[in-house]
Amino acid sequence: SIEIGADVTFDAAGSQSADGSPLTYLWNFNDGETSTQAKVTRKFGAIGRGYVALIVTDKRGAKAVATIDVVIVPELPKAALSVSSASASVGDTVTFDASQSSPPSNPPGDTLIRYQWDFGDGSQVTTTNTPETTHVYSAVGTYTAKVGAIEQSGAMSQATQKITIVAAGAGSGASNGGVNWLLLAVGIVTLLGGSALGYMAWQARRERIALERQRTRAQEFIRAKRVNPPRRPQR
Repeated sequence: SIEIGADVTFDAAGSQSADGSPLTYLWNFNDGETSTQAKVTRKFGAIGRGYVALIVTDKRGAKAVATIDVVIVPELPKAALSVSSASASVGDTVTFDASQSSPPSNPPGDTLIRYQWDFGDGSQVTTTNTPETTHVYSAVGTYTAKVGAIEQSGAMSQATQKITIVAAGAGSGASNGGVNWLLLAVGIVTLLGGSALGYMAWQARRERIALERQRTRAQEFIRAKRVNPPRRPQR
């Protein structure tokens, strides 16, 4: 999808000859213009649909053709993409939201009719009629998710969002209502530590009271031993 009057670059650098010989290039833009450069930047001056063709020829005269569909529009839509969390765990459900995308103002009354989703993990590209979808990543990594906002004539613009996937249980900050196990563990350890200290203090107090009682009884016994026995009456 190309906005009328905007620069667009076509690049044939990926072309190769079977025998390794140098190639010559011929671009046909289907608007009366051609080019013999391997890489060319140009503008389209008329609205419509068509295709651009590239013919490459090697030193032996062997040719190959590649084409790409193009749609020239007065104005491109504006795509926007957000995710429920930029970091999630393997197996988490991640929500993708393109509701902030907007259709072009020219032509008037244009609307967005489809959204094309590429989650960047090699899964199948999907299309929805609504601006929200979900996806579950099955492997650790950093992925670039893309959404294409498509208007009535088929013109599309894209927005991207990076998302990092970590191992399950590693802690991701994903907004899935999960428990923060690190904080929970710290709380449990603190609670157990406080309970243990309290028990130790209570046990020490019991032992101290018991010792004081033993000391008191011993002192009473000693004092009793020191009392002179009563004298027997003389005959």
